[in-house]
Amino acid sequence: MLRLLQRLIAGLNQFWFAEESTLSLGIFRIVLGLLILTILLISHPNWELFYGAQGSYPLSEWSQSYGQGLDAAVTSILSWSIDPRWMWTVYGLELVTAVAFVLGFQSRVSTLLMFFLWASLFNRNLALVNGQDQIIKMMLFFACFAPMGNSLSLDRWLWQRRHPEATFPDQQPRWSWRLMQVSIAILYIFAGPAKLNSDIAWRDGTALYYVSLSDRWYRLFDVDFLHGELINWLLTYGTITIQILFPYLVWFKGIGDLLLAAMTIKHMFMVILLSPYVTYFNLAVLSTFILFVRPTAWQALINGTQQQFLRWFHRMPDPDLAPEISPANQN
Repeated sequence: MLRLLQRLIAGLNQFWFAEESTLSLGIFRIVLGLLILTILLISHPNWELFYGAQGSYPLSEWSQSYGQGLDAAVTSILSWSIDPRWMWTVYGLELVTAVAFVLGFQSRVSTLLMFFLWASLFNRNLALVNGQDQIIKMMLFFACFAPMGNSLSLDRWLWQRRHPEATFPDQQPRWSWRLMQVSIAILYIFAGPAKLNSDIAWRDGTALYYVSLSDRWYRLFDVDFLHGELINWLLTYGTITIQILFPYLVWFKGIGDLLLAAMTIKHMFMVILLSPYVTYFNLAVLSTFILFVRPTAWQALINGTQQQFLRWFHRMPDPDLAPEISPANQN
């Protein structure tokens, strides 16, 4: 019994605290930051409507719900002033912080600031909050404790310039990004059973058939092939099956890799086939899957891409060595 307990503790310690390359975390930081930048840029035309003092949720009404005191000031930076210039100052600060986050510049500070600013938007107008906003906020919270600037970052590049003879400590205990992975897994622990419990269409295999008929939720609703009984039966039960299995088996090599690939394909098809209403939610979910890919796999992909580029580059003709063609030899 004691030996079993020791093995369990050792396994948990390995699962949570083993040192691992931060390459996956660096790629995730870049992709998540680009997604945040995209959301901010497409929000620009409606920024005043969404978050202005006289917007869809007037600041006076919002402040009353928080007592107009310190609670409101802490909840959202947008409540600090009714001056429209302040609203646009916050927008500019969001953009600058998102760029710094993508580049990995002053990563600890930019991550903390990005979380604070994103939470401020989140809290200022809850009517605008969607699934992607919640996922991004959760990931940014855990990112505050993670070594976000260890890989693929300006911080690392600047450190190596200052210490050319030293070796950068790439390996880090993985507990912080393991928390991100576990949080996503917990979402799917509830997602599959919730579908089965809440809607008979998921139990009888017709859920995606009804979705395929809706011009509101389906881009290709007029394609007859996609309304077929068999294909929608397979897609419905396939979706439920991989959602239920994913959070339990993704941790294991082989079957976990297959499930991660299946989940990635599923969400990519949702981006392609489903309404723009859920595009950014699916992109947010896809960004989190980066964390489940082993750093060795990412490194192999990067090395292979570099080799292919070098082969292509070396096959390019050198214009300085090209033979000259005299006018007499031209046809």
